[in-house]
Amino acid sequence: MQGKKDYQEELITNFHQCKGCPFAKSCIGNSPERRITITYYREHDERIKAKLATPEGRRMKSHRQSVVEPVFGVLTQFMGMRKLYTKGIRNANKQMLMAAAAYKLKKLLKHAKPPIKSVANSKVLSQSRQALEKVICCQVLRRFKHPEIMLT
Repeated sequence: MQGKKDYQEELITNFHQCKGCPFAKSCIGNSPERRITITYYREHDERIKAKLATPEGRRMKSHRQSVVEPVFGVLTQFMGMRKLYTKGIRNANKQMLMAAAAYKLKKLLKHAKPPIKSVANSKVLSQSRQALEKVICCQVLRRFKHPEIMLT
């Protein structure tokens, strides 16, 4: 496993080296030294920052923050998925798929209509609920048989 020192470089300068520099007061201030850390991922970080500075990048970031990240927040904070308890990427994918299915089911049940009290309509409601359960189970099972198929 790599430590922090394996992928970053730290540059240290002291106030003696900065004498005569017009930016020394704003750069170092009153501290005796200045530490600058440069990671090997700096080029990637700069590309990402440049991409996020564009209107398209800002739109994509706001979309991700409003659609994707709340799901992970609910899974980790309220549904207890702070850790994956499986070994291997395939099993982790299965666990995340089941968590996503549980999230969608919970969301679907939240927006379901309240139960109908009349006897005539209760039969129709139970049939439609059974059909819905069957469709969801088929999608989940199909996803396990064919991992390349994504649930929508």
